[in-house]
Amino acid sequence: MTYSNLRSAILLTVLAFQVVHATTLSVDDGRPVAKAVQTLVSQYGYAITYEDPRYAYDGDLQDVTTQVRKDLDKYPPGKAPKVIAPLGGKLTLNVPSTMGLSDVSSVLNQLVQSSPSGHFRVQQTGDVFHVVPTEVRDRDGNWALSSSILDVPISIPTKDRSESEIMDAICQAVSSIVQVEVDVSGIRVGGFRSEAGPTLYRFGADNELARSVLMRALATTSNNKRTWLIFYDVGQKLYVLNIFRVPELFPKPQVPVPPPAVPNTSGVSGIVNPLPKNPSTK
Repeated sequence: MTYSNLRSAILLTVLAFQVVHATTLSVDDGRPVAKAVQTLVSQYGYAITYEDPRYAYDGDLQDVTTQVRKDLDKYPPGKAPKVIAPLGGKLTLNVPSTMGLSDVSSVLNQLVQSSPSGHFRVQQTGDVFHVVPTEVRDRDGNWALSSSILDVPISIPTKDRSESEIMDAICQAVSSIVQVEVDVSGIRVGGFRSEAGPTLYRFGADNELARSVLMRALATTSNNKRTWLIFYDVGQKLYVLNIFRVPELFPKPQVPVPPPAVPNTSGVSGIVNPLPKNPSTK
């Protein structure tokens, strides 16, 4: 084989390697950015958090009453309480089959630039990434600032609490500052249980950023890495905090597949299913 032929063969091998390791993630969902985040977490094992903007524009919303309500037979036609959810749309990302921290940052920046509704930014705290809202259309369809509800300082009296009590205390503290109700959904656990009841943790916060408090709470109450999705319920005008476990994946899988949407009747479309975990651990 001549040098020229050898060089061409090497080039073809490199190109083939690049093609094999190039994957595409396509999402079509009411919350496409959130669904993409959930998929990246489940497929790559990195902690990525997500927060909805506070949707208000009719053009960004859809009526999903007939899709999610299971009690329509109890109401006259068209009289059941409506369930309003984000309209969302489609997005496609080019992602590597395996990712380091720098790759995650690059993919997430590509993700927020592809958002069909709502504007977001990416910030990093250690090995945890946050996708947080920056702008959303107001009722008139004009772009308006939309800050994160976790970008506020909160204080919580230090005392012994169960895990669920800690989460409730954080949500109540945030609610009192942003003047919007924040509830906890998803995993509701009270620590390692014994005959004496749930494990209690000494926990408090003194004028600390809510995002840092929530991260510390998750680290305090479990040895497993966890993350969250925060959805805004337009109909009930409240936020829902969903906590779920980040899987430990060795080796990393190669093809990201979006998890299926889960219908619900809470008015918050696409609440995430907790990722499978060993029932003997948290």
